[in-house]
Amino acid sequence: MAIIAVTGGTEPIRENIVEGLVQHGSQVFVPSRGYDDIETTAQTLQQAKIDALIFAISVTYDKLQVQEYDGPRMRNSEFRHANGHRHASLTPRVRYALNALEELEKTNLSYTRIVNGLFLDYYGMPHWKTSLHPWLNVLNMEKKWAVIPGDGSARAAFITSQDLGTFIGRLMDLDHWDKVSSIVSNTMTMSELAELAEKRRGNVIGQAASFSQSNTRRRLQV
Repeated sequence: MAIIAVTGGTEPIRENIVEGLVQHGSQVFVPSRGYDDIETTAQTLQQAKIDALIFAISVTYDKLQVQEYDGPRMRNSEFRHANGHRHASLTPRVRYALNALEELEKTNLSYTRIVNGLFLDYYGMPHWKTSLHPWLNVLNMEKKWAVIPGDGSARAAFITSQDLGTFIGRLMDLDHWDKVSSIVSNTMTMSELAELAEKRRGNVIGQAASFSQSNTRRRLQV
């Protein structure tokens, strides 16, 4: 039985990751604190005979120190930024994630990072069981409006948080990890996503209102 450490006690996605690992037969070790003490953390993981470390903490520092130790592999949780260098100037979090990857490259650790797309959980709250916190993006299902980037033809990948947990559980079975692990998921355009929302919440009445060159807002009304 593999022993997997999952960091990130306050990250909501951690619950789904732990659940997926347990269902797949892994033993899960959850460090609760002391991440700032790099040496002690490394010793704790080594004493627990950890096979792999899942880094489920949002990286929010310009500098990151990675302490090497014998045995485990690392799965980096910055799965939001598949094209990080293109977006680094738009948000500091992308830069922090890239810095973390640069530090990993300096070590002999085997690692991978997940690319999964958007979580469908956000559009099913509160009816869909999820550990994620509410976050408005593209659709507001409660108020019945959508903000669609561009002309709505851009495609995106969608999964549930449970899919992510299942994927990571099975990922632990692999002897070799690629630097990037992509989840093959459902894809659709943003306009198609809005159309699905309309079928559940109501029909579009009136004209789309363009409030910038790159965004269109549509009112979904019963």
